[in-house]
Amino acid sequence: MRYYNDIFHKVQSFKMQNTEKLPILIAKVIVPVPVMVFYDYKITDNQMAFIGQIVKIPIGKRLEMGIIADISNKTDCPLNKLKSLIIPDDSACLPKPYMDFIVRMSAYNMIPAGDIIKPILRFYDDKAPKSNDIFYEYVDKPLLSKLTPKRQILIDYLKKHGKTKGEDLKSVTSPAVIAGLCEQGIIQKIICPQTHSYKKPNTEFLKPKFGHDQITAIKSVRDAYDNINDTGFKPYLLDGITGSGKTEVFLEIAGLFLKQSKQVLILVPEIGLTQQTAMRFEKRFGTMPALWHSGTTDKDKRLIYNGITDGSISCVIAARSGLFLPFKNIGLIIIDEEHDTSYKQEEGIRYNARDMAVMRAKCENISIILASATPSLESYVNAEMERYEKLILRERFGGAILPDIKLVNMQNNMPESGKWISPILRDAVNDTANRGEQSLLFINRRGYAPLMLCRGCGYRIQCPHCSVWVVYHHKSYHLKCHQCGQSSPIPKQCPSCGAADKFTPCGPGVERLYEEVTALFPHLRCEILSSDYFDNPDALDKILTQIHAGHIHILIGTQMIAKGHDFPHLTTVGIIDADLGLNGGDLRAGERSFQLLEQVSGRAGRTAGKHGTVYIQSYNPQHPVMQALVNKDRDSFLDTEAQIRLDMMHPPFGRLASLIISGEDNKQVFDFVQILGKQHPFAEGITVYGPAAAAISVLRGRYRYRFLIKSGKNYNIQDFIKYWLSQVKIPHNIRVHIDIDPISFL
Repeated sequence: MRYYNDIFHKVQSFKMQNTEKLPILIAKVIVPVPVMVFYDYKITDNQMAFIGQIVKIPIGKRLEMGIIADISNKTDCPLNKLKSLIIPDDSACLPKPYMDFIVRMSAYNMIPAGDIIKPILRFYDDKAPKSNDIFYEYVDKPLLSKLTPKRQILIDYLKKHGKTKGEDLKSVTSPAVIAGLCEQGIIQKIICPQTHSYKKPNTEFLKPKFGHDQITAIKSVRDAYDNINDTGFKPYLLDGITGSGKTEVFLEIAGLFLKQSKQVLILVPEIGLTQQTAMRFEKRFGTMPALWHSGTTDKDKRLIYNGITDGSISCVIAARSGLFLPFKNIGLIIIDEEHDTSYKQEEGIRYNARDMAVMRAKCENISIILASATPSLESYVNAEMERYEKLILRERFGGAILPDIKLVNMQNNMPESGKWISPILRDAVNDTANRGEQSLLFINRRGYAPLMLCRGCGYRIQCPHCSVWVVYHHKSYHLKCHQCGQSSPIPKQCPSCGAADKFTPCGPGVERLYEEVTALFPHLRCEILSSDYFDNPDALDKILTQIHAGHIHILIGTQMIAKGHDFPHLTTVGIIDADLGLNGGDLRAGERSFQLLEQVSGRAGRTAGKHGTVYIQSYNPQHPVMQALVNKDRDSFLDTEAQIRLDMMHPPFGRLASLIISGEDNKQVFDFVQILGKQHPFAEGITVYGPAAAAISVLRGRYRYRFLIKSGKNYNIQDFIKYWLSQVKIPHNIRVHIDIDPISFL
């Protein structure tokens, strides 16, 4: 039996004693390769090197870009093997607080810093195409020949308007005319680096009217900012019920920082919310902010990046990747819908953008606001323990009131066979339409049905690459795996019993619910809001505009409709299959279900004078989540959840990490995890569970096993894992993924 604490510290002590101290300076460089170490390079006497500097480094026979993370006079490498840095004359330098954040994030999540900075380095790649604008202007010189009428028109235009962008001349003349005048030297072609078109926000553009709670929240931040000038690291939890005007409050607070020429980053959990938040920003400040997400073009990203680093762009609204932008003068970070699990990246580099945003705010020594109507238990506990300052909004804005919550006991209110809408909810939707108002029917399942079943033998169709059932999508008449994206038509014969045309869909999804609604209300317009139906944010914006205008009577949506949306005519919400997600052994199951159902409920009755009603269809109406919703007793529910977590020493009172081991050969992976399990160190206050097959035991053709590690709050779980993995040799065809603070246990 080995004891981790003693052995690890002896190893660290030995390494420190054997680190060579040199008379020259060594640059510790982050390179864009998946390694957990920095590369050491000599800084020559004639070089000026700084932390955060973009440099070129020799790796083998090639040159790579890197970023200096630290400068030291110590190295573990022999001096004669150290190569020298190459510092370009025009090398950029990223801010030191930003570099501190990258290094700390890498260490905390046990992910290579090179993987984090790889997307940033491409903006400094000499080989990358540059974005340029082409202008033309008139050159006053003697004419060598008589001008044609078309050429004269162009010259007259340029004389009047001066230097003009080439795109703007398309309506004036043809490319041939432009080329001909350029060849004669009568007009001049000018190539300029392209610049962004984002204007500075006008903090006085619109002054909204605020309620008492909103004024109090804004004043708390303003007083802290005014009294100390530079507030330093200051975390706030903006805790307001649905419809209380949280967005208006954090935009007003953003204005305090924008007025002082500080930059502001607003993170939202999904791309679909970026445009909506941007429109509200434009309404308040008179100009659009920059948007940063996976749908932003490379050309626009380059322009935005340049504007961020030179300070000319004041505000960015972004999905989680915006967290890694190196702002020149950032003063405030806002995390909207901070409870949302979409902030946790589960693939590639695993991190929680909410938690890392708090880390970045601490590194930058700035303020951060976490906003939600249903705070995560972590943020709720931090506020209760006064680590975060509370900004509380307990009233809906503009005189609107919270909707009534009605539990529909499905054991007593069964719909017809093969139907999913109870008679009570059906009548409520009909009455709502008669009043000229809108209804939302929510079900957290995409597609038509979550399962295809053979009526002959009971065989269930499973993905050939994953251990999950495929989902039937009626729109495309295909079966789709929501884990790997595999798509295929419904088989004609059952692979198990050979019966022909025996497959039937089981259970409801949004498409099946749509089918039921259109049959019940053929005279009403109904639309589905699900991620499968929108290829880009513009398509979603078009539908949202129609909803706001009242042209759509019934909305059917998945969780993408549950957050951030404000529909003035929506008064009735029906939640189908509300028990979905309450079970399954996930420690956050109750918390997640409450947050989701509360957020969906909050879409109803957000306009003064239009009272809302929510119908929650449940087979277990006595469940604590259902009772907390109907009694509007969120805090008591969270207090109970917190006590359960405390008793179990689960987050936020303890720490969790998981190892996910995968490979294409099941026996090889199984044998390896058995060896790994026997090698885990022993330490007081830490427990290792597993190995066990993952809940999704096969994913994209790879067999998966998990270890779960639990420790006390202040235990260095990263060092434990680092030492553990150093004791075994991992086969090249087996992957080991580390997930610090896991959200999903699949």
